[in-house]
Amino acid sequence: MPDYAAALYDLYSKAGLKMEAQKQRDTIDLIDRLAVANNEKVNRNLSLIFSDHGWKPERALQLAEAELDFRRDVYTYDALAWALYRTGNLEKAAEAMAKALKLGTPEPQFYNHAALIARATGTVSEAAIR
Repeated sequence: MPDYAAALYDLYSKAGLKMEAQKQRDTIDLIDRLAVANNEKVNRNLSLIFSDHGWKPERALQLAEAELDFRRDVYTYDALAWALYRTGNLEKAAEAMAKALKLGTPEPQFYNHAALIARATGTVSEAAIR
């Protein structure tokens, strides 16, 4: 599962264990390559991992957009907003983030992303002050 590999990457990186961290990054890249080889187009978790780490921003966006075609839920809108933010499309990121926040889902990650997007767009929003 790429989420576990990403968590291990973060832990190893913070612990200064560069080789172990790189193995986890390689695992994530392998998961993505296998998905491409199998013609899998949707994976919001992988999109979030790429966006969280600033890796492969265009791939993160591609995965989030494809997921949105399949699943239009608040979690996918959050992944899309975060990928749009990472690719510099701040206006569309703010629009997608508004859809992610629409139901008031108590997901801390949403509000963190919303605050960063609001700061980048120079807007003040309820999400930015939560």
